[in-house]
Amino acid sequence: MNNQIVLGVISEFKRFLNWEKQSFDNWENIDVFIAETLSEAWVLARPYDAHKFLDKKFMRMVDTANGKWLEKTTPTDSYKIILSTKYCNSIQSLTKSFVHEMRHCLDYQNAVKDLPFEDYRPGNRYYNDWSEFRAVYS
Repeated sequence: MNNQIVLGVISEFKRFLNWEKQSFDNWENIDVFIAETLSEAWVLARPYDAHKFLDKKFMRMVDTANGKWLEKTTPTDSYKIILSTKYCNSIQSLTKSFVHEMRHCLDYQNAVKDLPFEDYRPGNRYYNDWSEFRAVYS
């Protein structure tokens, strides 16, 4: 079932790319994990983070969202997008969350591409506002 949903989202995303003018180059290199809740998708993507969800307050906060992108934890790791089906009632609404998170993830990859992995840092307020504008626009 989960693979069917991922394939459906990827299919809708490819349709989106047919008319979208922004670059989504390298989207194929991002792993996608989908579960009913975002915390479940997070643990699918990063089993070693399961301990984070022992904090029920953190878990409730995470589970209010439809999606999130996860940065690399090592130089050889992959970027990941995690999605929740809990509040999405169709493949199209899930795809909207996917596109939003994809834009954030690609913006970040472009921002750090010339840096050594050790120098990767979260963006500042201006960068985050710019990326959020682009993600909402997408």
